[in-house]
Amino acid sequence: MNVQPSTQELATQLMPDGTLAVSPLGTVPVTVMFQHDESGAKTAIIAWGGYNQAVITFDATGTIPVGFMLYSVAPTMALQISVQNIVDHLMRTPTLH
Repeated sequence: MNVQPSTQELATQLMPDGTLAVSPLGTVPVTVMFQHDESGAKTAIIAWGGYNQAVITFDATGTIPVGFMLYSVAPTMALQISVQNIVDHLMRTPTLH
């Protein structure tokens, strides 16, 4: 299966607790880079601030995120909640990917 990678830009807002929330008025850009491995399984990398923050795995249909793994060796609660907010957004809007 030869599927070209695609990228989705999301606007997020920095919340008072230090987390990111997807918001059309947000000023913190987040990049979600979708890709497929050799077997056709879909994954995505979430990046902001110049760093890859997490990788998302999808179900067999490639439409529903089923989990994520943070890249940080010392993740903060704010990082985990930020990634979860982005994954939740992708679950609610499967047509984005």
